[in-house]
Amino acid sequence: MKSVNSCLMLTLFITIICAACLSGCANTDAKILSATESTAAASDNLSTSDSDDSLSPASSAQNTQEYWLDIDAYRDALSDTRVSLTDYRGQYESDAASLTDTEYENLDFSDCTFQTFPETNELSVLAITEPEVTAQEAWNLIEGWVSYADKEDELDLKTDVKVISERLGIKDNGDYYSLYDNLKTLGTLEYGEGAAISTDTAFLQYVGGGINTMSTGEISSYLKNGSKASGDAFGDNASDTVKTGTPEEMADEIYPLIDGTLSVKDGESQIEDFYDSGILFPAWADGVSNMFRSVTVFRLGDVYGYDYSASRTYNGLPFVWKAKTMNYFYGGSYYVSIDETHIYLADSTGIAACYSNYVGSDEMTALLSETDLIRISDIADLLSQTFAGQINASIQTAELVYVQIEEPDTEHEIKYALPCWHFSGTSLRSGEDMEIFADALTGALVSCYGSHD
Repeated sequence: MKSVNSCLMLTLFITIICAACLSGCANTDAKILSATESTAAASDNLSTSDSDDSLSPASSAQNTQEYWLDIDAYRDALSDTRVSLTDYRGQYESDAASLTDTEYENLDFSDCTFQTFPETNELSVLAITEPEVTAQEAWNLIEGWVSYADKEDELDLKTDVKVISERLGIKDNGDYYSLYDNLKTLGTLEYGEGAAISTDTAFLQYVGGGINTMSTGEISSYLKNGSKASGDAFGDNASDTVKTGTPEEMADEIYPLIDGTLSVKDGESQIEDFYDSGILFPAWADGVSNMFRSVTVFRLGDVYGYDYSASRTYNGLPFVWKAKTMNYFYGGSYYVSIDETHIYLADSTGIAACYSNYVGSDEMTALLSETDLIRISDIADLLSQTFAGQINASIQTAELVYVQIEEPDTEHEIKYALPCWHFSGTSLRSGEDMEIFADALTGALVSCYGSHD
């Protein structure tokens, strides 16, 4: 194993991304800090690793599984300064508190909120894959949703359920082909294939073995404002907000919904029952569940609705959720993907709409599991000592999370999740948002998004 400082020299794990967001951030420069540049920026006593292959194509044995993360190289990069995760759980609060009084040249933790240490017994490097499903299985799930949404009389499933497939393409008139007509032709769905329903009163997206986005049209129908069901799924009718808070803060609050009153806490239970029902996907993958992160109350004319924001957890450790700026950060050879789920309640019987950038049935395989980690204070020291010229930030929140990385193209179907310390704050130079992700097992900088002017 290598020291934390040595780990910082791994080329693709050390990549600093002060990149413009994919949708275009006018004042944010793009820069990838190479291993050579980071060595120059580091203190003189930092040694470099001979291996820079942790995120390069893996060994031939792994290539048969299409892995693109070399887990052997990652294992060699594990820090030898880690401490027992179990022991650190009792030390975390005092360790984190010490940072608020530490004066760093380039980091300010004086106003930082340190999130609760997660109830997990190990940290893993996860391979994330979509379950293998057939077109018929997709059809069966969609039929079940149509029944739940009470849309049998509104929809003609043989024509309204469209298939999204490069194999089939689109018709000459620009329309998509019917899923029903191509069940046998498609057989097993390939990576990236899916299905959709998009009418004025119903909206659904099926991808990766489940429904990640849907709307029954209940909200738009109640408002009678001319909007379509798809707008409910993407929050267009939830913008007149009243209050936002954590689930714990809001638990006992009660607002009148379309069919009566419902507490925020009871709404959570309603959502959990819905997700466990198998309507959106057959079942949660082993070890995976939703974690509610915030609740927003919004107006629906003379009544209200609830918008629950959530992320995944794996064996008690949450995935990084809704970083300030966007859902994807570019890391040179990979994206860092941020979990985002919105679940909209408008009555006490089910959910009216939801949007998610993941499917709960995505399978997670632990390629490596460790019961030790690097202290948050040690990570902060390294960020200050090694990247003073590149990172200069006031940190508002810090937490231990999983961070999903994926290739910018679809050549490889496997995504990965790395356990990271996540620091969210603002640049002390430009005032712009900054998001920093440092690997909790190797100490390497996975991604840093923001302004470095």
